[in-house]
Amino acid sequence: MRDYFFTVNPATSDQVFFGPSNYIRIESCAVPLRISINDGRSFLLSQGEAVKIAPFERLDFSHTSGIAQPVTVVVGKDVEKISALISGVVSGAVSIAQGTTQNHSSVAVSKTVAALLVPALATRRAVIFQNWGATSVYIGSSAGVTAGLGIEVPCGAFWIEDIAAAGAWYAKQLNNLGGSSLASVVAITELI
Repeated sequence: MRDYFFTVNPATSDQVFFGPSNYIRIESCAVPLRISINDGRSFLLSQGEAVKIAPFERLDFSHTSGIAQPVTVVVGKDVEKISALISGVVSGAVSIAQGTTQNHSSVAVSKTVAALLVPALATRRAVIFQNWGATSVYIGSSAGVTAGLGIEVPCGAFWIEDIAAAGAWYAKQLNNLGGSSLASVVAITELI
């Protein structure tokens, strides 16, 4: 899977070429996007939503907002294990081979400093993060994680990482419920 960043202008249909693919997920966009395939089908997707469709090489993007919208998408081909958060529900699966070790832990995440969820570990095949807190947390691969540089995991939701699972992962709470200083708790399951 690969990330793409581009801008979709208002009142137009912007065409983007990706190469052979059959999966797209909207990582970030402030408004819903109409995605049209060259066979005439189209989908309306919002941030965090994804669709696996017939193979495509290019897509047309449009929206009804009156201003240009920056967009980040993840596009892939032959995606069987999807590292995706789709509408607050885990989508896809991580296959667990016999003899796989599972390490369980939890970390308190606040808005003051990014918390190290898991250190880098070359033998880690996947990691599952679950937000048990009352507000969203943002997960990223550096201590400088922000809303723009992280993956939002809403309260009660999961994130499965199986592409870059061996790296270090951090989390930060960027807003607090009602100004509360309560930390969110992220439960972690590592598959090694």
